[in-house]
Amino acid sequence: MRAGANGLPDPANRATFGAQASNPVDLEVNPVTGDLWYADFQGGTAGAVRKIRFAGANTPPTAVAAATPTNRPAPLTVSFNGGGSSDPDPGATLSYAWDLDDDGAFDDATGVTASWTYQQPGTYMPGLRVTDNLGASDTDAVTITAGNTAPTAAISTPASSLRWKVGDTVTFSGGATDPQSGNLPASALSWSLVLQHCDGGGNCHSHPVQTFNGVASGSFVAPDHEYPSHLELTLTATDPGGLSDTETVRLDPQTVNLTFQTSPSGLQLTVGSASGTAPFTRTVIVGSSNSVSAPSPQTLGGRSYGFRSWSDGGAQTHNIVAPATATSYTATYQEGWVSHARLNFQPASAAVPAGYLKADGTTYRNRGAFTYGWTAANHTAKDRNSTRSPDQRYDTLVHMQKPANPNAGFEIAVPNGTYRVHLVSGDPSQVNSVFRVNVEGVLVVSGTPTSSTRWIEGTATVTVSDGRLTVSNGAGASNNKVNYLDIERPG
Repeated sequence: MRAGANGLPDPANRATFGAQASNPVDLEVNPVTGDLWYADFQGGTAGAVRKIRFAGANTPPTAVAAATPTNRPAPLTVSFNGGGSSDPDPGATLSYAWDLDDDGAFDDATGVTASWTYQQPGTYMPGLRVTDNLGASDTDAVTITAGNTAPTAAISTPASSLRWKVGDTVTFSGGATDPQSGNLPASALSWSLVLQHCDGGGNCHSHPVQTFNGVASGSFVAPDHEYPSHLELTLTATDPGGLSDTETVRLDPQTVNLTFQTSPSGLQLTVGSASGTAPFTRTVIVGSSNSVSAPSPQTLGGRSYGFRSWSDGGAQTHNIVAPATATSYTATYQEGWVSHARLNFQPASAAVPAGYLKADGTTYRNRGAFTYGWTAANHTAKDRNSTRSPDQRYDTLVHMQKPANPNAGFEIAVPNGTYRVHLVSGDPSQVNSVFRVNVEGVLVVSGTPTSSTRWIEGTATVTVSDGRLTVSNGAGASNNKVNYLDIERPG
């Protein structure tokens, strides 16, 4: 903020001073120099930490020294170039001074380019000082190794043509040769695996995955991540003299298109971290886990719609493991009704299905968002862990007619009014029941299970007038059980 008429910072008089910042995520001020440091999430392939400093009327130049070659047998003649140096001030001119013999004095050459021969083996740090016409300067240095030549790293496998999916085991191998030492041992090798996560514009940031030190071969398991992303496997070889070389192979994933629809069309869905108006298609990595959610209620064309079901049988919010072939998923909505509460009847220790409340054998009490429970303790819950169950909702159950509580009833506090309920009764392991279950005195579930039809489901509209929606045994029931209950209210 620039100063206002009163000499104080004026919020209405703001100016951009760091337009080059791509995606800063943290700012820190050096208490001694006043320089501003920031972490740039997308400032380069792997992000960067950058500095902004106030230079008054004259901005210092930036020195950039380049050298070719930087290592070879001695005597080694090196060509230097400072042409990459710059000054942001209009009309600024630069002068160049080189310290080529590494004695700390910039007195060996002037001009943009220079040359020097290093007669003796060793490591040198020649530098460049660049000064603008107002006296501001900057320095840069390079490392020169005379008497040693860098090794050459080579990745044998995998090839860049490999296409991986989440959970694949990928093997790798490689080695390095050195002009002085020949084939380098495995102890001279190190590997790094990085996942590059990119946006639609091609800007990427890095997620380090794993490192492998001192090995010539190994394997890794392909990780799960959002797309677009790819893996980079880098081999670094270091010779006895400390010189190194790297080779990197880019590994792209197998992808698949998933299409998301709503019935009726045009409602909002959320896939991963982004929402959109259905239908739409997302490209994901095969085998990746993707969160999908159907927000409810929604308004379309002046009408209210409540979520009813997903075509894959999942809960309102659940995860999809991306298949190998293109697949469509449809969220079906019902006009006029929205979800109020969902209860899964289960043991206290069993996994709770996404979007559901745990209804174990405990009595009616306040549980935070809702008040619900059994009219008397009813610890008869089962978790069958059966392969016959379509999902966890069908696998767990609570008995309603055990000897300890032969006429068990369940209640949940709701505002008085009309509700639509969907109730499921069944058991993946047994068919020795006659199901008759009432909700608010209305027979919702009625039927006898068989080995081919183990669950009986029912939907009904009921009215609550006492502030509690009640589930009870119906006439003629035998060995009654309940799995889960969905309650909807008018939208």
